[in-house]
Amino acid sequence: MRRGVLIGTIAVLCAASAASAGIAATWRAAIHPDDRVRLLGLWPAWTSAKAKAIVHGETADWTALGRLAEPAAAADGEWPAAGAYRCRVVKLGARLPGQPDVAAPTDFPCAVTNDDGVIGFAGHNAFQSSTGTLYPDGERMVFLGAMTLRGDMSRFVYGADPDRNEVGVLERIGPARWRLVLPWPRFQSTLDVVDIVPAS
Repeated sequence: MRRGVLIGTIAVLCAASAASAGIAATWRAAIHPDDRVRLLGLWPAWTSAKAKAIVHGETADWTALGRLAEPAAAADGEWPAAGAYRCRVVKLGARLPGQPDVAAPTDFPCAVTNDDGVIGFAGHNAFQSSTGTLYPDGERMVFLGAMTLRGDMSRFVYGADPDRNEVGVLERIGPARWRLVLPWPRFQSTLDVVDIVPAS
């Protein structure tokens, strides 16, 4: 009897492990080749953006962001539960001359959803929205999403248009605080960092 229980327990654990591995592998199967390159370039994006801030005299602005702008600030802990959140995005490393390398944060409402284990993220401001899926991947989550601009006739989904695709990494950086780091976005900046905290 005990042997049967043990075998059953092992089978359940193996099945759970396989299911988790399957979820983690999904982003690898779904990711666009260009986005894979952007994701692999996460660390160079950090270093490039910070170098620009230093060269243009914005080191104090970078430092003022605290853990949000520390590349190695990720900590172990729980992922955000489904619910309403408050987000602010900071654009780092300007692409165009004359633009700040540490742009003023922009606040907007955002949300995390959980649909039978599929975790989604959505954020909306006056000019654009971002929606996509968060995939567990070890100590981080990989985000594959799409940007929809104000005036678009319909909402974009990941893979519909490579120029609208967004790719990034979600990390926990404190108690009830996470950041979504988007390397090499298509427009404006070298790195977008989204600060995520509960709405209330």
